[in-house]
Amino acid sequence: MDIPPINFQNARERVSLYAVILSSVLWTLIITIIDIIMIRRIYFTNIEESRQL
Repeated sequence: MDIPPINFQNARERVSLYAVILSSVLWTLIITIIDIIMIRRIYFTNIEESRQL
């Protein structure tokens, strides 16, 4: 089972710059929204509150 090497120099399919920019912006927005949701779930306890417990 020989696997042929991947040659990107002769690739006929090209990705448009518009698609790359759009996907980068979408991924950045999605990851930022998930990050904001995760950061808001963090609960910081005050030192005085933890002493009373």
